[in-house]
Amino acid sequence: MPRRGENIYHRKDGRWEGRYIKGREGTRTLFGYVYAKTYREAKEKLSKAIYEGVFRPKRNEKGGHRGSIGFVK
Repeated sequence: MPRRGENIYHRKDGRWEGRYIKGREGTRTLFGYVYAKTYREAKEKLSKAIYEGVFRPKRNEKGGHRGSIGFVK
């Protein structure tokens, strides 16, 4: 069963750390991290990082945007 929740933790140095999945390489999961002084800031940064990661335009192997007219075969 997949893990649920915000994945925000309080570190020993006093900062808050948020972790999110950036992507996958084969079977390996690549994580991204955000750090903040308060829980609220960490939650906002984490939400922003997840949103930007999901809605960032994908690039094809030639460097153009997916579906761009110059690279359609």
